[in-house]
Amino acid sequence: MKGTVRRGTLLSFTAASWTANVLLDGADAETVMPVAKWITTTQMAASDEVAVLVFGETNTDDGLVLGPYGSVPNYNYATAPAGLLAASFLPLPGLRGLWLPGSATETGAVADLSGQGRTLAYNGNPTLNLHNSLIPYFDYDGAGDFHSRADEAGLDVLGTETYIASAYRGLTVGGWFRITTGGGFNGLVSKWKDNGVNQRGYILLHDNSATPKIYGGVSGNLTNTFLTSGIPAALAAWHFCVMRFTPSTAVDVFVDGVSERLSAGIPASVANSTEQLNIGGYNSVGNLAGRWAMAFLCAAAVPDAMLGELYNRTSTLFAERRSRRTAFGACTPFCKVESWAGTGGAAGIVGRKGEASAE
Repeated sequence: MKGTVRRGTLLSFTAASWTANVLLDGADAETVMPVAKWITTTQMAASDEVAVLVFGETNTDDGLVLGPYGSVPNYNYATAPAGLLAASFLPLPGLRGLWLPGSATETGAVADLSGQGRTLAYNGNPTLNLHNSLIPYFDYDGAGDFHSRADEAGLDVLGTETYIASAYRGLTVGGWFRITTGGGFNGLVSKWKDNGVNQRGYILLHDNSATPKIYGGVSGNLTNTFLTSGIPAALAAWHFCVMRFTPSTAVDVFVDGVSERLSAGIPASVANSTEQLNIGGYNSVGNLAGRWAMAFLCAAAVPDAMLGELYNRTSTLFAERRSRRTAFGACTPFCKVESWAGTGGAAGIVGRKGEASAE
């Protein structure tokens, strides 16, 4: 029997099971042969896990092969990485906005991929570029370049939204950033103004001091500040940065699988700031000297396991892996298979976060 899977399914195999039960079925030798060689040579042990993220509805549609700690030799990367980045974050709970620079409009504004229409305005003169010819990013100069969205109800996440189950109420904001130069505090994602106006809400920022760090913080009354003590984040490197607020419990910051928690005196909700949402700045000013490849906002406290999965799934796209294993668990590089078909039905599949049927 031939295995059939549905779009969006994530299957996992051992390398031995893959070679025994999965046929790489396609004429694109440039793509298929390096993948087959990579799986069947000593670069992977027979017990190593291989995962397949399916893009299509049939056995021969596009998919991604994911495997531990390696890359595929002579692989000609296509457009799949940016699609994987977007698809990975769309299922986030309470998603209020998902922005990737590749969706820039004719004016440089960035469309909201969550489908809620929260397009970010273009400010200054940032340029759209590509990381490793794979991932679109905007390059900010630290002197007025940023993207923004005027205050609106959908951005006023308080962490007390009753349609969210009580166990997951909160706020989570983050994205992929690369800070290059500059001094002082650089806003990454913020709804925060403190230059004498005191419209503090939530903020994720970078402090480019003697020891550059990523911080996360909230205010409970527009004037007070609950800010973490920071996680080191080297300059000129891509980082997955997240701030999470859990009402009356904690403000957590996550950087590349490392986490830090502030738990003293945490407010019951985030203040409803009238400040605009800023990507690449705060105080309605762009001050980030660096690059931005994606950002998201959720009206929920996204759990550790989901944040870890997101980091593991997307970190290889930025070629910034600094360790084989993080506090979140193992990381997983990828390669794309143009077409494939399964044999042996579900018997050859170790099910994980997906479904399989036989035909």
